[in-house]
Amino acid sequence: MPAQTNYRSRSHSDAEILSAFNSIAAELGQDPEQSRLTVVIMKGYSSDENIPLSEIHSQPFVQHAEEHKTASWEGAWIYFRPLHMEVRLERDRDHGDDKISISFSNNPSGSIDASQTLAAVYSQFVPLNRMTEIKRVLGPEMAEFYRLREDGLSRLESLTQKLVTETHDYRMQLDAEMAGHKRALTESFEEKTQGSSPLPNFRC
Repeated sequence: MPAQTNYRSRSHSDAEILSAFNSIAAELGQDPEQSRLTVVIMKGYSSDENIPLSEIHSQPFVQHAEEHKTASWEGAWIYFRPLHMEVRLERDRDHGDDKISISFSNNPSGSIDASQTLAAVYSQFVPLNRMTEIKRVLGPEMAEFYRLREDGLSRLESLTQKLVTETHDYRMQLDAEMAGHKRALTESFEEKTQGSSPLPNFRC
């Protein structure tokens, strides 16, 4: 049964993508001949599919990427045949980061294998953490400001919810007490009415 997980990572240069794929293959002990790479240079145009990882550096577009430190590819993916596993990277230029997908065409042989695979990919394509990214971009002081701001908003939201709940419960209690008083008055009035003497019948 297929298995898949998706997440976001920072934007990587074309050369960094290739370096990450090589590192993942080495960490997982995968044969470069059995590790096949496809690069999407631009939408509608891909490199030759299933290039062995061992031959990727002989490709002209790879040499250009490594020489000029470009980040122009739309995406790339590598398939590790023995693991039945694919790592796919797609650039999201609107958000300025990369979308990473890890998928197995068959279930991994065990949870340890799956964990090792995920750890190897995460170590190269580090998942984005919002506060970490804020700290990286804005510095520690602004990161602390945003952390305190979010904590304050969270506490305010919790307090607001608590007040709404308590107000609702209080109104329900008042309604119940009002209904009880009304019922008691009605019963008391009926008792007095039933217990009073009938008015005399005067005849002219």
